[in-house]
Amino acid sequence: MSVTVPKYYYNDNKRSFAYSTARSRWPKILDGAIGDISNLIRKQSKNEDNDSAYLEQAKVIESQLIDMKDELLSNKELSKFNNSEIPGLDFYDKQIEEYKKYLLVDNEEEKLSWLNSAWLFSETYFYRRIDVIVKNQDLFEDYDIFENLKQDTFKSSHFGVEELAIHYKQLHYEFLDKFEKQKASGEKIEEKVLELLFDEFAEISLWGNATDLSLLTNATLKDIQSVQGKEARKKSEEYILINELDRAWKALYHGGKNGDGKKRVDFILDNSGFEVYTDLVFSLFLLDSKIADEIVLHCKPRPWMVSDVTKKDFFLTIEDLLDKDGSFFGERVVHKEELKFVGEQIQKYYERKQIILKDNEFWTLNSGYWDISGKKENKELYDYLLESSLIIFKGDLNYRKLTDDRVWDRSVDFSVAIQDLAWSKLKMLSLRTCKADVVAGLPKGKDEELCKYWESLGNEVGELWCSSGKWAVMSFSDGKQQQ
Repeated sequence: MSVTVPKYYYNDNKRSFAYSTARSRWPKILDGAIGDISNLIRKQSKNEDNDSAYLEQAKVIESQLIDMKDELLSNKELSKFNNSEIPGLDFYDKQIEEYKKYLLVDNEEEKLSWLNSAWLFSETYFYRRIDVIVKNQDLFEDYDIFENLKQDTFKSSHFGVEELAIHYKQLHYEFLDKFEKQKASGEKIEEKVLELLFDEFAEISLWGNATDLSLLTNATLKDIQSVQGKEARKKSEEYILINELDRAWKALYHGGKNGDGKKRVDFILDNSGFEVYTDLVFSLFLLDSKIADEIVLHCKPRPWMVSDVTKKDFFLTIEDLLDKDGSFFGERVVHKEELKFVGEQIQKYYERKQIILKDNEFWTLNSGYWDISGKKENKELYDYLLESSLIIFKGDLNYRKLTDDRVWDRSVDFSVAIQDLAWSKLKMLSLRTCKADVVAGLPKGKDEELCKYWESLGNEVGELWCSSGKWAVMSFSDGKQQQ
């Protein structure tokens, strides 16, 4: 059955989260970036031994970021990069031309400007502009203008970091004990216990915040099946609108191995800080329990969306956990050995090549993911992902790209909203806290119910329940849908 693909979400739609994002959030993000480089300039200026060339380049960055903010606030037309030397920019330039020719018919505007363009396109363009402004200065080629903010945010989540480390370490040694007994007597860890743990680590990874760590309070392998454990799970699932973890589990646990004779789980990462920490602990569980032989972490190739994970962020996270001089978390944490243990486990698996880091230009292009299997420039990445036993797409931006950030009826099947991906043969699980407009797969009437509820709380636009971050979805596709 053919389905009419709806239009994109646009920045001039007052009933979309795009409207406030473009007018409020983006200027604040630019203020933060300008503040970061301004602080650097002040520090360098006070240093008698400062590098004058470095200082001058910093001032150029500051000036161009201020100009970019002025462009945004005055709703200037989006300009081309016209720089063929930097990977990916020609793709943006071609898309700008395409949008001007065809896509503006969606909202009947005469120009492609900051405040009337398609949200997904303009948001990726926004961060690419910031990156190019920084990278055009050769002394800042490796500079992450969001790094200080990312590090401060991780530091502030010390309570959750500590709690999760304590419970992971406890479960790790229980697994070792079980596996030793298994060698001696043939005793195996029950699949149901492993599945419950998989579900709980997935849910912690889903929410990516400390409020959900009650799931693992005093959790032993035995406690996981207790009445208290079931009650904790039930409470945590109240705000999960779609839960297809059972399908993901079957695909992973009962699926075959890849061409290398291994089971591999790929994470398409989202945020750094506490969220990637939960992803890493989830990865440790999968490796400890031997559910997976390899974990591949797909990072962004550049600083992105303020908090997205780069390869550098991965190594910084290990450094932060090891905290060798005690300066990162300091006196905020008591159980320093547990944090160190988690850091050492991540480092161990990385050195053994059981945790693998990759990045790719594809993740920071301005398009959705539908054409990953159809374009020759994506073939290498697509072929690599085909070898995965399960691909876990983390977070809101990945979900928007899976669905192409279009105005889908919220009750349409997830398999319809992801279009070509539904028959791509890729086994995909999306773990997504809803912080944008698009969502698919809701039961009939659920969207209307939540719209009314959101309005009853005093909110003007009911549809914006979906961008509040209070609800989540865990949607699965086996990639075997009939075309």
